[in-house]
Amino acid sequence: MVNYKQDTMRIAFGLILGLILLSCNETENDSKIYKFFEGEVFKGDFILTETLTDDLNGNQIPDTIFLFREREWNDPGDFQKIVIHFDSGTKMYFYNLGDWIGKPEFIKVTPEKGLLIIDGYTYASSPQLFTVIDIDENEPKIVFKDGFDLFELRDLNGDGNLEFIGRKYYSESIKELDSIFYKTTYSPYFVMQYNDNQLIVNEELMEQYNLENYVGYFGKYDRHDRYMIASPLYKYGDLYEPYFMNMKGRLWPETSKRLLKVEDLFGYSKEELRLMRNEIFAFHGYTFDSADLREYFETKEWYQPIGKEVTENLNKFEKQNIELILEFEKNN
Repeated sequence: MVNYKQDTMRIAFGLILGLILLSCNETENDSKIYKFFEGEVFKGDFILTETLTDDLNGNQIPDTIFLFREREWNDPGDFQKIVIHFDSGTKMYFYNLGDWIGKPEFIKVTPEKGLLIIDGYTYASSPQLFTVIDIDENEPKIVFKDGFDLFELRDLNGDGNLEFIGRKYYSESIKELDSIFYKTTYSPYFVMQYNDNQLIVNEELMEQYNLENYVGYFGKYDRHDRYMIASPLYKYGDLYEPYFMNMKGRLWPETSKRLLKVEDLFGYSKEELRLMRNEIFAFHGYTFDSADLREYFETKEWYQPIGKEVTENLNKFEKQNIELILEFEKNN
């Protein structure tokens, strides 16, 4: 005997269950899912190590950040996978072949734009792999992923936006350079700004920052886009003083560090202007033909004669200052 009541209940139950499953599937399908660096991932198991919350989309509702590490990984604080669940249902997955360290930070770099910042190692104790991601739910982008050691975020020019200040790294970081008797470094602080979904070096702010915070800065050095500063030394042979202390022996060290103003040259004689101009060349090791200049600079402790080809080593301040001083010489 057919039990129509039971059959009806089974059909109704099946319909309800189907609707629930359909609803769940539609919800999952409607969710936006993004995956980054999926090909750069360890092959083992991931286990959850930490859960963080932050309002990532600015709607005053907390979103959740999950940190995972490889099950067999035992370095404390390291993680290789990040999963973000937005309150809207959007999910983002980030994988890493190396190990990220610390905690990801969500930073408002402009009044309108927040970026996710993650630190990591490129390999073992090598310079940091710095990852910056725009986690916009509609169009997330990788803003930066390269070797970079972030020192600070600061608004350097007062425009309300934060600049990224830190170090890039080169395989050759220390080298003797031409007239510089002490050693220099190719790793000044870089200043980068967020612009059009990428971090771009601002050379003017970079020069300003390094001049204000370092003993010396010379700008670009070669075709590989390396920059050069003179940095203090703790010990070099039997010498303990930093290179730029040698600039104290110069009469006009400012000609190498900033652009001169017209009024800076008032009151100097033609002979003094000639010495001022040639002191720049002498600082880079120029070998003088004029006997008086050669004898004069050979008395200076900082002078290290190298040769005639020093023009390429002049920074932009020096080049413009030479022209200005020469003009004053001719008209004096």
